[in-house]
Amino acid sequence: AMIDPGTADITARVLETLSHFGYNQDSLRVRKALEFIHPHQEKDGSFWGRWGVNYIYGTWQVLKGLASMGVPSTHPSMIGGAAWLRSVQKEDGGWGETCQSYDDPTLRGRGPSAPSQTAWALAGLIGAGQAASPAVEAGVRYLLRSQAADGSWPEAAYTVKCDSDNNSEADQAEGRLTVDIGVAPTEPYEFVLFRLGHAQDALKVTE
Repeated sequence: AMIDPGTADITARVLETLSHFGYNQDSLRVRKALEFIHPHQEKDGSFWGRWGVNYIYGTWQVLKGLASMGVPSTHPSMIGGAAWLRSVQKEDGGWGETCQSYDDPTLRGRGPSAPSQTAWALAGLIGAGQAASPAVEAGVRYLLRSQAADGSWPEAAYTVKCDSDNNSEADQAEGRLTVDIGVAPTEPYEFVLFRLGHAQDALKVTE
């Protein structure tokens, strides 16, 4: 991981750590890190994430890291990040995103609600100064509803894709069908991917 290219989310995580050791914006290193982060914000306000899926994770990390270094909630990066998180909140109050957003960024923030990703989004909004917002209240209510009797938050999730993206017109004309299935038995950001392919009377399964 130490040889990976720099990313906004991990840079912000380092800033949060440094804040516990007395670093602030008086430090040249901190100012350089902040200058690195801001241009990496997407046009919709989100931030790409490396260590978790994906834009929900990255946006949370950046908002938390900026807040730890005293960046005000009125800063454009904070406003944009918080607005994006609110825009992708589900009707049930939660947040969710799948690994497909790495291949197709238009899918960022889209997926079934998951407790862990909801907690990330809540932490981001709180970092952006929106602890008392209706979005945070709805997210907390989702977490309370989804908690299991033993106190844990189980997270089973799956995705199914069978459309023109993985089935071309030529495939369809020749009777070939492809179904991509993603299964996450324990965590929404570690999917096992299976591909089912059907051609005439043959069925092929790959992992």
